[in-house]
Amino acid sequence: MQGRSPADWRLLALRHLRLGDLLEAISCLKELVRSSAATTSDFLLLGDCLWSDYRFPEALDAYQKAATGTAQRDASLVAARRLFSLGRFSDSATALELALAASPADPDILRMLAELRERQGRPADAEPLARAALAINPDLRRATRALALILRRLGRTDEAISLLHLALQKGPHPDNWRLHIELAAALDAAADYPAAMAAMLASRDLLRPLATPAHARWQLNSARRESLAASISSSDLARWRASPPPDNLPASIAFLAGHPRSGTTLLEHLLASSPNVLTTDETGILHHEFIRPLTLDPPSTSAALSEIHSFDPEQLAAGRNFYRRATAAHLGQPIGHHLLIEKDPFLTQDLLLPLRLFPEASVIMPLRDPRDVALSFFFTIVPLAGDSAAALDIASAVQSVALSLRLWQRWKSILPQPWLEVRYESLVANPAPSIANVRHFLNLPAPPLSAPSPDHTRGVRTPSYSDVSRPVHQRSVGRWHHYAKWLEPALDPLNPLLKDFAASS
Repeated sequence: MQGRSPADWRLLALRHLRLGDLLEAISCLKELVRSSAATTSDFLLLGDCLWSDYRFPEALDAYQKAATGTAQRDASLVAARRLFSLGRFSDSATALELALAASPADPDILRMLAELRERQGRPADAEPLARAALAINPDLRRATRALALILRRLGRTDEAISLLHLALQKGPHPDNWRLHIELAAALDAAADYPAAMAAMLASRDLLRPLATPAHARWQLNSARRESLAASISSSDLARWRASPPPDNLPASIAFLAGHPRSGTTLLEHLLASSPNVLTTDETGILHHEFIRPLTLDPPSTSAALSEIHSFDPEQLAAGRNFYRRATAAHLGQPIGHHLLIEKDPFLTQDLLLPLRLFPEASVIMPLRDPRDVALSFFFTIVPLAGDSAAALDIASAVQSVALSLRLWQRWKSILPQPWLEVRYESLVANPAPSIANVRHFLNLPAPPLSAPSPDHTRGVRTPSYSDVSRPVHQRSVGRWHHYAKWLEPALDPLNPLLKDFAASS
């Protein structure tokens, strides 16, 4: 392999990538970047490959080496987005500031930095950045949306509504759907519920052409999930649980399931104060590395089940170790002997594969009135990819919530694993006893009187980030009543489930 030219290493790396051999591609790229002939693109490609292998510090080092001269802007933006995906908001802001130093009049960078400051709970610092972006490009709709959100966070909702109306009056624009979504949130905060729904429906009309392919895939995935759950038996699950892989992993794991907007982020946030606990905040590792390729992508339910049943102990141990390595990389620390709480609200629909991989796990199921969940899901989630596509319309949002609840009924009838339901309404009304009950279920010691606050060095990346940054409140309980006129005609899939899952009045 010695004596190859930089061009040879580059071609060889690209060939390995086409063949799906990531590790060999990384080896070739590392040889390539040792040469003075290596380009910015070579360092960026190496960084992307290392990132795909969850080698984040090495990847960030490659991005830093790419951020020289005229490439400082682009490489710094890549690093900023990557750091944001890890919840490392302060580091992401530093990378954005480097990009801004290279391009001080770039309105998109100013807009991104404004959005990040708002995420950090610094709306007063974010406002001048958003206004600076709009001063450079008054028609930058994403900056208008960012400024409106910031104004809403500052309590200036009427000003936000006026700003959005003025921008929408300028005429069609590819980003107008973003303005309609923010307008819906502002009008909802102003208690103008008919206008809020009109704005949200307008956003969906604009998004429909973009979201239709993902929505079709979501429908196929929903059918596969229901078929898989119906095809597995309690004896299968019991057999897996009785024979865990012999890898002697030191930590235990709990799956925090539910459905998006059912209270998963709040519950995770409240549990994170324990020094014995690590929480994941939806890394996506289980879905992208295991669930999708092994349960959703195979050509049939029987093909997926055949592969799942065929795993031998060595394969399971390798999968478990990969999951722990990738998760530790996301967390920025070893898992060690902590209890790991794997939070993914869609896990209710996909529990089969996680329980094959970790049969010793326990399951926590947050429950919130399904009508509130469906409404909040529709209002909060952008329906452009994956399971989020169910938020494209009210009927699909209801169907997604109903699927989670039907599958939960199935799972809890056959699970040998311990499981616990946690009512959102009880949690927000009186958090202490609800959290004490969860701690008891997880065998966690009671926190000392001087228990530290949750570690906020990782920011919350999910749409619930603004909810957990404020004191626990009950304002979202029963919110669906404001929108009953639009919600009730779509409730047929949920009606049979309300007896078991609706909040008690």
